[in-house]
Amino acid sequence: MLKMVSIQANSVQNTINKPVILPGPRGLKPSPVSAPKGNPPVQDQAQLLRQGQALNRIELREATLEGVRAGLVLGLGAEGPVVKTLQNLLTQAGYPVQVNGRLGPTTESLLRRFQRDQGIQPTGQLGPTTLKALENPLRETAFGRRLATAGRQAAHQLGGYRSLGKCYTGVARALERHGVSVTGLSAYMAANQLAKHPRFREVSLPAASLSKLPAGAIVVWERSPSPALRHRGGGWTHGHISIADGKGREMSDYIDKQRTSYYVSNRYRVFLPK
Repeated sequence: MLKMVSIQANSVQNTINKPVILPGPRGLKPSPVSAPKGNPPVQDQAQLLRQGQALNRIELREATLEGVRAGLVLGLGAEGPVVKTLQNLLTQAGYPVQVNGRLGPTTESLLRRFQRDQGIQPTGQLGPTTLKALENPLRETAFGRRLATAGRQAAHQLGGYRSLGKCYTGVARALERHGVSVTGLSAYMAANQLAKHPRFREVSLPAASLSKLPAGAIVVWERSPSPALRHRGGGWTHGHISIADGKGREMSDYIDKQRTSYYVSNRYRVFLPK
């Protein structure tokens, strides 16, 4: 069984270039070993964990993602570059946290939320399973698949494969079938409502990734950033909203290829169903 590892708060300066004492077999005196230079081998990290031994502070500060993939588990109190990567991944996945390289109570709490939303045991620790989910957060959910089905039905009831200029109506109907209400006259108004809804999480993605969205993901495009152009109507005034089908298409009042750009604005927000 892997042992959860956390880093002690003592200064690393006092341990560099000094012997590191690792626990030996019961009844025998521990043997000093030289402090490691550079990143310790991945297999050594995992082996020590399997033996129930704690890694020393120097090794943990130089822990790698490869080490976590091999079985290293970091918990409350851990710090270093891997924790910074964890915090960046959490932020990108829609759980914004300060990137300070320390796995403190706030990072632990957000990590638990991410794990719970992903169907992972919410330990608040970074291990192989959690890292894999963080590196690929665009996972389909049962709610997302149901929402995509409702979106497809709403689109067929409206324009089918031809836009009627009622994208917000189609998406609102699909959401309402699953107990999610959005209000307002314009599509862009849904963004702030979805951001606060417990059944969705907002993520930051490059436009090129929009065609790879999982079923049920919602993209809200902003209206024109220029007040002088907002009187034109259509997308200039209202923006655009759609539901992804998980196969590179979007659904609103009609079905079309998932857009990765918008003639009105380059600003958009993405919401993934939990």
